[in-house]
Amino acid sequence: MKTLLKITALLLLLCLFCSCSRVTEANSNELKNRLIILALGIDKEKDGQLNVSVQALNTDVSSNASSESAPESMVKYYSQKGSSLYEAITKLSNLTGKQPLLSQNRIVVFGWDIANDGVSDCLDDFIRNIENRTSVLVAVAQGKAQDIVFAKAGENVIPARMAEQIIERSAEQSSVLSTRVYELVNRIIDEKCNATVPLIKLKEDEKENKFIADNVAVFKKDKLVAVKNNDVAVGILFMRNQINKGVIPAEFDNKNIALIILKSKTKTKTEIENGKPKFTINIKTSVSLSEINEKLTSKITVSDLEKIKAAAEKKIKYYVENSINECIMKSSSDVFCYGKRLKRTQPEYFKNNIKNWSEDMKSAEYSVVVNVNLKGIGDSAAILYG
Repeated sequence: MKTLLKITALLLLLCLFCSCSRVTEANSNELKNRLIILALGIDKEKDGQLNVSVQALNTDVSSNASSESAPESMVKYYSQKGSSLYEAITKLSNLTGKQPLLSQNRIVVFGWDIANDGVSDCLDDFIRNIENRTSVLVAVAQGKAQDIVFAKAGENVIPARMAEQIIERSAEQSSVLSTRVYELVNRIIDEKCNATVPLIKLKEDEKENKFIADNVAVFKKDKLVAVKNNDVAVGILFMRNQINKGVIPAEFDNKNIALIILKSKTKTKTEIENGKPKFTINIKTSVSLSEINEKLTSKITVSDLEKIKAAAEKKIKYYVENSINECIMKSSSDVFCYGKRLKRTQPEYFKNNIKNWSEDMKSAEYSVVVNVNLKGIGDSAAILYG
């Protein structure tokens, strides 16, 4: 039964990977001769070479369809060294006898060492090689990238897809920043904009490994300069106007509350005041009350609603001001692209007054204005409201 499930899952994946609506025999034979890469890990060796690790689809499953035994995993793992990313990937043919196929890659993971030394040398292949997609997710490993790429996540599971889904779903809930390769490239080449990349780590378990996407790697140019917690990540998302959903935990009158984000809009006004840049960040967020840590018989009063609204505004303001302090003041990293905004809206001032934006941005004024609209207090509002 397990063999049949594996074969069925693989056939569905092969259908997904094919660009045509029908998989002909010729196409099937071609896929068997390709190394279908699902995850790519890049580490830097002591000798300066790159160690490239790949997680590839185990196409041998289909060749064992009539056999009593089945492969242990739906994926296989390989690594190869080279002076460049292209060389290392090309040399994978020597190990597998198959030509690497990068168009189905789900995630690129940079090892901790290479992220600290600089990732620029690894990105050129993504721009020039038409098979290497720039829309693929990128992450930084809290250790070796190979440990993430080689992780096993149980039977009938493709670890690369699992890691991709964890980052994407967490980003949808506004708890993790997601970054694509093209976004990382654009921010590296822009002198007035810095990148953020999610951190991913492996939680080892007796039965199966699990991926955890938490914290955010803050870059300056192409180098990792700091690691910030999830509170900073949420603040960055508010500042970038990238809040989709999620939960705001807050408290009022010593009660813990949870507020569901329904909608959020951030607008930033740039002006020159008292001879220096001033950025006014206006945030309008609609929320619904999800939970109050209180007795079920307690009723919500009009006064409570005002306190809940104020508590939510205070928490959002904390997120934003904390991210400004952590990224701009402490790490000299403009992950909000305010330097780019200043140059576009105040070009004369920027030309005549800004010498080194990574330092000059610390003397700018940042004003945060938050307005929360409490749209509902749960499905049982008619009972609770008194």
